[in-house]
Amino acid sequence: MFPSKSLSQPIRFLWIALLIGLMALLSQWVVAQAAPADKGNLPRWRGWVESRPDGTAMGTWVVGGRSFLADAGTELDEEEGPLVVGACAKVKYQTINGVDRAIEIDSEPSGDCNKPPKPTKTPKPTKTPRP
Repeated sequence: MFPSKSLSQPIRFLWIALLIGLMALLSQWVVAQAAPADKGNLPRWRGWVESRPDGTAMGTWVVGGRSFLADAGTELDEEEGPLVVGACAKVKYQTINGVDRAIEIDSEPSGDCNKPPKPTKTPKPTKTPRP
């Protein structure tokens, strides 16, 4: 893989530096391909935070009954409050190979989440008319 052993030490150093540089460029390209070009056009999901990873932001979050995978590239916005279980949140996500990858998770005012419906009273039965 490396040039012949007859090359001088400085040329070997340059060859190794070139390989490292190419690997760095390749890794940046891979990251750029995985990141969405425009967060404004991503689908959004809003709901109550039902579960989240313990002690870290990376891992599986369940918001409004839907699972999202957060990774090191996921942006957290806690401007409206902490993203704890029971908080209202909005998730911008991208589906990759059937997995909903969280691009951004924002806390939202509780009024922005669909509140569970209030139970209603059971109606009283009506009399069946007789002929």
